[in-house]
Amino acid sequence: MSGVHYSKRLTCMWPPHLVNGHDAATRAASSIRSVVAAASPLSKVTAVQSMSDLIRRSTTEQRFRTTLVDLFGSLAVLLAAIGLYGLAARLVTHRMHEAGVRIALGATVASVSTLMAARVLALVAAGLVIVLALAFPLTQTLKPYLFGVTDRDPGSYIATVTILSAVALAASILPTRRLRRVSPTSVLSSD
Repeated sequence: MSGVHYSKRLTCMWPPHLVNGHDAATRAASSIRSVVAAASPLSKVTAVQSMSDLIRRSTTEQRFRTTLVDLFGSLAVLLAAIGLYGLAARLVTHRMHEAGVRIALGATVASVSTLMAARVLALVAAGLVIVLALAFPLTQTLKPYLFGVTDRDPGSYIATVTILSAVALAASILPTRRLRRVSPTSVLSSD
């Protein structure tokens, strides 16, 4: 019975009796039952569980909701990244003729690539400004599901902007690498 202390102040049936102990709840169950039987022969110990188990069970629904919000949020960022990559690649591919003309007129591949990336990033920056302006009022609906962060958590906004900007940069740089293979004469002769 070492480490188990029974509090006689807690004599009601509900809420359950609380026992402060150093042993795990399952190992201390027999000690708890014998102490309770000695203190009150009419009382019966029906279940013994640790406080961490009790807390874990009582927060199961909230943790499930939070996991769903995390999952759907991550999926939304992934879909946004895929769409952003597709859009940026399409914009660069659409301007491949212009890039070929610029290279034929003497521009370097690096300067044309920088110009293409800057155009894509300017569009992405405008889109991010619009999204952030809409996100602030819309996050009010998520307040009941947020634990440990606020609806205006700067870290979340910074992470999202950083991820989408990195994807946009990669999406604009990867297609412009094809500019190295573009022959200015083939671009000019296609007209």
